[in-house]
Amino acid sequence: MSMYHVDDPYQSYYWKTTEDCLVEFHGFSPKSATATTDGYRSRLDEAAEEAGAEWMEDLVFHQDPFNLACGLAGNDLPWDEHGAAYRRIMERNERLAGLPVYHSPAETIAVARQPVNV
Repeated sequence: MSMYHVDDPYQSYYWKTTEDCLVEFHGFSPKSATATTDGYRSRLDEAAEEAGAEWMEDLVFHQDPFNLACGLAGNDLPWDEHGAAYRRIMERNERLAGLPVYHSPAETIAVARQPVNV
């Protein structure tokens, strides 16, 4: 069974976010973005099957969708110029997938540093 072609809300969010980055930041058509991620997922499945390494899934989903899209497009983009638009893409796709809205590490730290009244 394919590790990268399953009906899982987190995986759906991940691949949809990667596809949206290809469209938004790299000028791919939606159809081309889907074909690109589908091809990548198929190559991952083949590599994992050949290596007998299901642990590869952890490595794939460790990479940020923005960075994966840049790699698939062969065009590294500066985060500081695209971060706000990327954040909007992530939040939209989290809502669509029914996932909790993403919080950046900085936001998490800020919340953790708030005083707790006991």
